[in-house]
Amino acid sequence: GASKTDAGVHAMGQVAVFKTDLELDPDKMKWAWNNGLPASIMIRSLEQDDQFNPHENVEKKTYYYHIFLERPLPFYACHGAYIPHPVDMDQFKKALALFKGTHDFHAFYTGDDRDDTVRSIKNLYVEWIERYNCYRVVVIGEKFLRHMVRRIVGAALAVASRKSIGEKDIMHALKERKNNCELPTAPAQGLMLYRIKYKNRG
Repeated sequence: GASKTDAGVHAMGQVAVFKTDLELDPDKMKWAWNNGLPASIMIRSLEQDDQFNPHENVEKKTYYYHIFLERPLPFYACHGAYIPHPVDMDQFKKALALFKGTHDFHAFYTGDDRDDTVRSIKNLYVEWIERYNCYRVVVIGEKFLRHMVRRIVGAALAVASRKSIGEKDIMHALKERKNNCELPTAPAQGLMLYRIKYKNRG
């Protein structure tokens, strides 16, 4: 697969590759798999390409994080995080803006298997989705670290809802590369891998 997703995280645009000795038409293969997969997984498209590698030539990945500030309808609840306490959305947006650009995200990474933790966030913004009565955080970059988006959102939510946490705590964590336990990780169910765009591909 192109991207690892934590338990509880959703993926609208996951990309994967597989090899088989079966000589089957891609449309027939897709039909067969979709009839055998659980209801929580669906293959949207399938094509044959012997040269394609889902980890190479990635132009950008787009993640969504959905936040409900009022209790959501049951149909939507599993696709977002419900925050039951007051959140200052202006402060939330300001805190998120601190992450835009190129930074060492060591303090916002869960794991110890990567020496290079410098990543670039090309765009990061918040939009209101009236249909679902929720806020959508849009995060766009070429590559991400484990739990990075969830920890970014969690840190910004902490700044926007706790008097004891401020923007200086985020700036300090980025500068010193030290994990601050006061900056929480946002719940998994709010995160969605929306799309992966490859260079020279539609």
